[in-house]
Amino acid sequence: MIPSPKVFGSDFPLSRFAPARIGAFHRTARGYLLTTFAALAILLTPYCLAAGNTKVLYTFKGGNDGIYPSGALVFDSSGDLFGTTYYGGTGTCSSFSGNGCGMVFELKRESDGKWQHAVLYNFKGGSDGAQPTGGLVFDSSGNLYGTTTQGGGSNIGTVFELSPHSGGWSEKVLHSFGGSGDGAEPAAGMIFDSSGNLYGTASGGGAFDGGAVFEISPGKNSWTEKILYSFCPGDDCSSGLSVLAGLARDSHGDLFGVTEFGGNGPYGTVFELKPDKGAWDEVTVHSFDGSDGGNPDSATLIFDSSGNFYGTTNFGGAFGYGTVFRFAPGPKGTWVEKVVYNFRTGGDGGSFNEGLAIDSAGHLYGANGMGGIGSCNDNAGCGLIYEVTPEKQGHSQFKALHQFTGDSDGGQPSGAPIRDGSGNLYGPAAIGGNGFGTIYEVTP
Repeated sequence: MIPSPKVFGSDFPLSRFAPARIGAFHRTARGYLLTTFAALAILLTPYCLAAGNTKVLYTFKGGNDGIYPSGALVFDSSGDLFGTTYYGGTGTCSSFSGNGCGMVFELKRESDGKWQHAVLYNFKGGSDGAQPTGGLVFDSSGNLYGTTTQGGGSNIGTVFELSPHSGGWSEKVLHSFGGSGDGAEPAAGMIFDSSGNLYGTASGGGAFDGGAVFEISPGKNSWTEKILYSFCPGDDCSSGLSVLAGLARDSHGDLFGVTEFGGNGPYGTVFELKPDKGAWDEVTVHSFDGSDGGNPDSATLIFDSSGNFYGTTNFGGAFGYGTVFRFAPGPKGTWVEKVVYNFRTGGDGGSFNEGLAIDSAGHLYGANGMGGIGSCNDNAGCGLIYEVTPEKQGHSQFKALHQFTGDSDGGQPSGAPIRDGSGNLYGPAAIGGNGFGTIYEVTP
């Protein structure tokens, strides 16, 4: 059930969450925001505010132009940007505070430096899918792949392909999720392996209705879906519950992800899936206990060049507002966790972490959907873009690169930022602008 808007303030963009996320947020947000971990022993880390150079590349107009962009953007080989909106378009869906069934769009960089918006596909809300929230991925032929949280044969989501041709783009549904035994409501994007197989997560469904990891494999005339792992076997959710984030792949082909709940408590897990003679073995890498963070939600893990991986949690940590964490390879296949940064306040440091990007120097860049300045979310802030520097003398330094106002610059960044070759950061802001969201560029 969608929570009442007056619980969070009339301008809270509930529509930027997939249906599975809305319920999860309602269950957890208030409880954790009222929790403090100040009694724990902490290392005080330097904190500073700075203003990056921020541009609004595009402001959505609503209606057929798109409403509430969500999920990380992706570049093509020409440097153009592609993404999705949760509402808008010509479809007949209507829910809560938006109309339309969502769309896939392109922002094309013109010679004068401006960006031209084009709608590539409008979801109709039937068998073709509806309400995409995850990012997109290209194959080597220039086709785009993504997921929708609704629509399809059972109205619980699809995997789709968009193929370019002389007259535009055509959509094909590769898989329609079926619920029990299959996945349901995939809320994240997917990744490819070297053989052209796609891997993704479903927030619900699976054999035990706790969420699932799936594989989509190409054949001569169609694609075949297979569930690699279902969470909560036998009602034991120690491996995790509810998978809202996407997957990361290491150099060995193992898959890594996070669950929002489950583990040894209600705080979520980090998991690894290892291929083994045609099957996949699940290993619970870590169960969060609150002190090191809790409820990683929709932020997909990222790897650095040394084989370490990084992620964020929404709540918990030393101050209760979430953490940035790192796992380094340990002896005999183990992983060693370190909390890189504890978000200090919901106002200055932000909360509702949307994921990370990393540069060659190990600097981490992220987006928080709440915090900063602005009057969104009962004055809890309109979100921010931040940088966490590598550790010096045992400390990491946090820097706010841009704090959204909720006005012309947008608000509530939704999805991890992506970097171009010059180090500029790009992403969607779900609200603000004309009220329907923006696409931003931040230069650190």
